Amino acid sequence: MARRAKRWAIALGTFVAVFFAAYTGVFLFWNDEAIARTVNHWVSASLRGRGGPTQQAFVIGRAHYPYWGGIRSLLLGGPSPIEARNTTIYDPDGHEVMFVPYASAKMWIGELVWSQFRSIFGPYDLELHWAEADVPTARCHVATDEAGGVNLVNAFAGKRPATPKPGGGMRIKLDSAVLHDVEFSMALPGWHAEVHHLDGRASLYYSNFADEAAPERPMLLYHVTPLHAQSGELTLGETLPPGVRARPDGAPRDPKAPKPWRFPLEEIDATRFGSFADKRDDMVFQATTRSLGAPVAVEGRLQAVYGHSPGAELALRFSR
Repeated sequence: MARRAKRWAIALGTFVAVFFAAYTGVFLFWNDEAIARTVNHWVSASLRGRGGPTQQAFVIGRAHYPYWGGIRSLLLGGPSPIEARNTTIYDPDGHEVMFVPYASAKMWIGELVWSQFRSIFGPYDLELHWAEADVPTARCHVATDEAGGVNLVNAFAGKRPATPKPGGGMRIKLDSAVLHDVEFSMALPGWHAEVHHLDGRASLYYSNFADEAAPERPMLLYHVTPLHAQSGELTLGETLPPGVRARPDGAPRDPKAPKPWRFPLEEIDATRFGSFADKRDDMVFQATTRSLGAPVAVEGRLQAVYGHSPGAELALRFSR
């Protein structure tokens, strides 16, 4: 009996030693830039966006997770703290859609690793799950791309438009994120706007699994509510070229073109911004602000964002 117990103890000790030795190797060699490159490849492989030196849609420069947090997530499930630096999303024309210099979050590392392990024996499954992200600063530009579609949506569109196949796909979840000091701009035919020093809370859900996506239309839901920005500007009657965030001061203008209307904005508060499950083909926004000393209610909708010619509605209601 004692010999058997001793053999079990030796076997268990050997297993634990081998496991920790293997995990330590993974931690040292699959962290920081290495894990970032792997995730970039996994996510971008099927997406239409491309940009930067690696010509990928989704690029993280560096991601770091702690030793014990990673092992706990791998063995017991749940999230691990993680830090990401220089995260960028590119549209199909190579233009930057979003850039986040630094973010901290909790990530389900075990969910990512085990989903890839299951893919060896069955349909492809990629699960990226984050929560409680904190973003000290960022910039984002939503606009029409050179094909006439919405750059953010087309960045996540498939390289080969097709009907989703049952049993496989990619799912990206950001349960919650706190945003600070974000520079945000939107440019659509006939008008463009930018807001400065934006704060808010955001979430995102993406899936191209067959039970959630449609032909050439992955499930892409994103919300930024509530949202507050200190200042901004709305310009009517001017169309910016794709990839241009704002018209440079002093830039030459067609003398025959009508002069655009510019409305300086201050104290911007949005109660609804994003794409929602009940009408996911549209991007909607509702906000209140002040312009030229008067209170203004802003309401708009970007329709058919998965098409090549999305329509837009914009209503301004001034109060005395």
